[in-house]
Amino acid sequence: MAVIEMKDLCKSYDGSYLAVNHVDLLIDDQDFCVLLGPSGCGKTTLLRMIAGLESVTGGDIYIDNIHMNRLLPKDRDIAMVFQSYALYPHMSVFRNMAFGLKMKRMKLAEIEERVSQACAQLDLEEFKERKPRNLSGGQQQRVALGRALVKKPKVFLMDEPLSNLDAKLRAQTRENIVRIHRKAQATTIYVTHDQIEALSMGTKIVVMRSGVIMQTGTPEEIFEQPNSMYVASFIGSPSINMVKGVYRDGAFLSAAMRLACTAGQRAALTPYEGREVVIGIRPEYMRDVTEQAQSENAFDFSTTFVERLGSESILNGSAGPDHLTAKIAHTHRYGENQTVRLQVNMENCHFFDPETERVIRL
Repeated sequence: MAVIEMKDLCKSYDGSYLAVNHVDLLIDDQDFCVLLGPSGCGKTTLLRMIAGLESVTGGDIYIDNIHMNRLLPKDRDIAMVFQSYALYPHMSVFRNMAFGLKMKRMKLAEIEERVSQACAQLDLEEFKERKPRNLSGGQQQRVALGRALVKKPKVFLMDEPLSNLDAKLRAQTRENIVRIHRKAQATTIYVTHDQIEALSMGTKIVVMRSGVIMQTGTPEEIFEQPNSMYVASFIGSPSINMVKGVYRDGAFLSAAMRLACTAGQRAALTPYEGREVVIGIRPEYMRDVTEQAQSENAFDFSTTFVERLGSESILNGSAGPDHLTAKIAHTHRYGENQTVRLQVNMENCHFFDPETERVIRL
């Protein structure tokens, strides 16, 4: 369908501030690419530049090797779904979805066929004659998706389309969007600040910060092989634990921990002998070994707040001066002000340089 390429792309406001800062990015045909980052990181600006809704200050955008910089949005063969549903309040569901096709002077029979197919795919058949004010938020969002779907574009652009939905509807609509993407086989770029959406939907994730791409990769690569403290902290729920300490004699040492490093970690950390490093420990890679007599790579943890989530608990507390979070499968009921012995799975830990904040690897 479409390959999208950005070369040295920049967007400047007032001639100084770079909202998008020299971005190079290749999005392959049929990718579901998620632009992920906090508010103000440049992800929506980048999306709007691809759509033609923002001008390009520097660099180039190509879709299927066609230079896009000067093309109008209507000539780019894209469809965009906004955070606000942007439905016409005086039009029915059918007319909202058909409007763009009518503007293209498409034959009525083909319009009806496309809209009917989209309604069936999105479970909107019984609502075709309703006005937006008579629909729930989730239904309105499906109409907005349907309006994009009927265009059969090369590229779908989606700007935080789920942010106005409650948790249950978000999960249902995520499934709808992924299903639409797979069936339409269109290249999709999706903007969000929600890393759960990114990990569950994307085939490629682009993590952004202050207009710069920090890391690009599959969800698995971003989660398991972060290249910096920023990326490691942004991905994962609950967030990764960052603890400062010293590397000495093959182990990480902090006020409350002595963690023996793996062979690979020791090789990578050789230049840091006797120096300060930061260890990243994901909450899900700790387990309760309180009832075991002796356990390597374990430490005492004092709980301050417990979140019970059915089959598991999130333990918030401290190990010495360091605040930590652990995600533990239920072995018993945890309480506050309780001392628990936690063991770290070192194979899944990451080490970072505290000055550069970059990951330490061989």
